[in-house]
Amino acid sequence: MVIRDPGKSATFIEAKWSRISRKEAERILSELEEKAAKTGLSSPENHYLLIAKQLTGGEKTTLEKHRRAIDLKTLEKVIKPP
Repeated sequence: MVIRDPGKSATFIEAKWSRISRKEAERILSELEEKAAKTGLSSPENHYLLIAKQLTGGEKTTLEKHRRAIDLKTLEKVIKPP
């Protein structure tokens, strides 16, 4: 999935319904970045997001400035109304 603000930024999102380690998340995000480069939808500022059923291997979700991995539990907290 891609969310774009044409000419400004694009966020490329991949979802995995499995338990993923931090190392696997880094690999998946690298592959997502490679796939995104082939779409022609890149913008001056690109972001890559992995949503997994569960993440293991640490609390830190920002892998690099433009790459993030979150699990379903965290996503629910973010989108659930107060």
